[in-house]
Amino acid sequence: MTLYDYIDEQSVASLKKNTQLELAYLKDLLRDSLNDCKKLNNWLEDFNSLNNSSITFEESGFTYSIETRQRQEDETNRMADVLLSLARHYDQVSSVLKVCQSQSEDEFNIDISVLEKDTDEIPSVLEDLEESLQMIEAISEDVKIRNQLYASVQNELVNLLTKIDECSSEISKIVENIKSTKLEFSRRRSSLEGFSDELYNLVAWYHEFSSSYHHLVIEIDRRHRVEKYHQEIAEDYSKALQELHLAEERERHLFFEQYGPYLPMDLCPSIAELPVLYEIRPDALSNLPDISAKSVKEAITRLSNEQQS
Repeated sequence: MTLYDYIDEQSVASLKKNTQLELAYLKDLLRDSLNDCKKLNNWLEDFNSLNNSSITFEESGFTYSIETRQRQEDETNRMADVLLSLARHYDQVSSVLKVCQSQSEDEFNIDISVLEKDTDEIPSVLEDLEESLQMIEAISEDVKIRNQLYASVQNELVNLLTKIDECSSEISKIVENIKSTKLEFSRRRSSLEGFSDELYNLVAWYHEFSSSYHHLVIEIDRRHRVEKYHQEIAEDYSKALQELHLAEERERHLFFEQYGPYLPMDLCPSIAELPVLYEIRPDALSNLPDISAKSVKEAITRLSNEQQS
């Protein structure tokens, strides 16, 4: 078995699946939010286009009304003053004519030079009246046009308000959707952060697992070398004990050759015992797996790379 045989693939696959589901749900929330924002942006553009299409004036309607009324009033008063002057002139001329008719030419001694001068100015006065009348008509025409423009602006504003009123309920729904999406996004983000932490911890654990596995390979190799060293020492001691045992057998054999024939057997029966044979045996056999030199070299290289990184 290798390192990868001990990886919990089911847990990793489950974590991956849950993370992908959360990411997919967040993508759906993001897509829906973008669609809602796009709708709002389109409505804002429509509102801006309606608002920008409205006719604008350099002055307010109230100011225009006051100034226009004042101009009309000034022109009307001026025309009234001129007409009053003409009426007085007419009365004066009528009075002079009556006097002239009631008197003879020799008796008529009234100075009418002023009346003649005023009479000569009547065409000019009439031209001024004509200009004033044209001015009043021009002001009236401008007021008429301005009223039409105001009516157009009013219609545009009514359309804008109608559009806003039509969209208000939909906008309220979108705003509520955005609020609920925000809450759901926060909840899902917390869940995703939990999966991310779990994934991070899992990666850290498998990193340590991988590092420990490489240390395990090196440890097994070390134990094999130590076991081999112990075996060599045990073999050396076993050989020495065997030599000591043989030497003791020779010594006892010589003893019996020299003195045995003269000693009764029941005098010391144990003197005939063979020397004790001491043996060195392992109390258990090692079950460590065999590790190739290539695997040990790879483990050392990877641990060295991890320390450098």
